Amino acid sequence: MPMIPTLHSLNSLSIEMSLDRRTLAKILRSTPPDGTVKGQPRWRLTTLLEAMENQQPKRRSGNSSSGNPELLRITEKIEAVTNSLDAEIDRLNKIKSLNKRREAAQTVGPLVGELDELMMAANALLPADERAVLGTARDVIVGRTISNLLSACEWQLPNKTVTGVAGLAIPDSALRPFGRAHGETA
Repeated sequence: MPMIPTLHSLNSLSIEMSLDRRTLAKILRSTPPDGTVKGQPRWRLTTLLEAMENQQPKRRSGNSSSGNPELLRITEKIEAVTNSLDAEIDRLNKIKSLNKRREAAQTVGPLVGELDELMMAANALLPADERAVLGTARDVIVGRTISNLLSACEWQLPNKTVTGVAGLAIPDSALRPFGRAHGETA
């Protein structure tokens, strides 16, 4: 079970990013897909973000962050952390012992936090009118990552929850396995 969907159709990106499908088609029209599923083109989130970045000079004069080396560096790190998380969740799912799986999950928690922080940093570098797009993607991706981690470790969410990473409702007990309770600082 993949942790984070790596490839998205235009319809999927449209729903998850809260953007019109035609807008996304315009942005991606000159961007080759990262792969295909049943013959249909699919793109990664980072590919969409790069395509959006490349479109900025056409939409705005003098207010472009296109070619921003810091944003490109963060985008590459997001992709690397996402790939690491995919591999770690796959590894966890192969461990038969629940206790050993939960113990091994200790290495995954910091990666989830790193992904969230990188996505927040990338969002801060975008023009104000584009921040909602990445903010929505961040909520979905980090939420799915946490959900898949909880599922792999067979942790149950109690009814009492707190607002946690990316504004998602996360139980305080679910954060404890990663070394600190909600609200504690490192």
